[in-house]
Amino acid sequence: MATAAKRFSRLLDPLRQRYGPEMPFLREMLHDAAATKPYAGLRILHNVPLFRNTLLKIEPLVTGGAEVIMTNPSFVRPDAAAVAFLTAAGIHWETDHNKISGRFDYVLDTGAEFQGRVAAKGAVELTKAGERRYVGREVPYPVVSVDRSRLKQLETCLGTGDGLLRALQQLLGSEFHGKDFVIFGFGKVGRGAARSLRGPAGRITIVDVDQNALTEARRRGYAAIHGGSTVAVSAAVQNAYAIVTASGVPGLITEHYHPDDFQGKVLANLGADDEFGAAFTEGQVLNGKQPVNFCLADPTAMRYIDPVFYAHNYGINLLQAGDFSPGLHAYPEEIDRVVVSRWQQQFGESVEECLP
Repeated sequence: MATAAKRFSRLLDPLRQRYGPEMPFLREMLHDAAATKPYAGLRILHNVPLFRNTLLKIEPLVTGGAEVIMTNPSFVRPDAAAVAFLTAAGIHWETDHNKISGRFDYVLDTGAEFQGRVAAKGAVELTKAGERRYVGREVPYPVVSVDRSRLKQLETCLGTGDGLLRALQQLLGSEFHGKDFVIFGFGKVGRGAARSLRGPAGRITIVDVDQNALTEARRRGYAAIHGGSTVAVSAAVQNAYAIVTASGVPGLITEHYHPDDFQGKVLANLGADDEFGAAFTEGQVLNGKQPVNFCLADPTAMRYIDPVFYAHNYGINLLQAGDFSPGLHAYPEEIDRVVVSRWQQQFGESVEECLP
């Protein structure tokens, strides 16, 4: 195991050098893992979108002594180069979720895709969509939710907004500059999308069913329409250049609006699920209905995903302490506060503008 971990780390040297200044939290975690081996003997199932920077997330786990079984969420294609790297490094990689069974010590999950599918001592969930799948269910082990934290805003608001802009630039060039956008949803992801588009785009209209979200959108200078006002939504969509979905509601557009209104528009999904739905083909939506920023080699820039990757991994440390009862738990506030403060000091950006 030690030899395999060293080989894995050597192979990662070029990536670590590339991302080094952008990953202070994972760099610190790797140093601590090498010194203390906190994951020695643990069997960990890792279900997180697999891209180049994800490899640096699992390095502290492997270096810290864990056996890591890698897979990828069903809603996104893994990066082929990252998969090839895992194979070369001898890390166990399984594409078929149905072939993954047995008992794990901990599950690092995305979208709660392994909730009820495997036995575990505990799980750490990365997303709001996954958190919803635990609500109302009896869970026999503790689940720590990274989404219930301010630090998650670094990824979902700042990082996803930045990723949206980079994806549009990669796919469309400057064609979208000065054009009108309609964004469905004004939660963490929607706020980030609007923030990133404020400069290059034209008029930005927010559609949401939450009155507080609409009030906040207007306060920030956006046009805002209640999602139940179908006539007003239809008019906004028909007059827009592009539509971005960030509501977290699968099939939202097909189920609640007139698909014909969306024809001829640039369509981009930012949700983990297909928010356009059955009335739209993969060819009609950028990146085949997958989150549009996942067309990039780095869907979320390392500086924004580093603290979230750290928090996701560190959830295992928290669960090992044994202070959690079965069921869903928010990320500890004191750790959340320290991570956000350190990140803001280092990178000079503020998460405050992402908060409702």
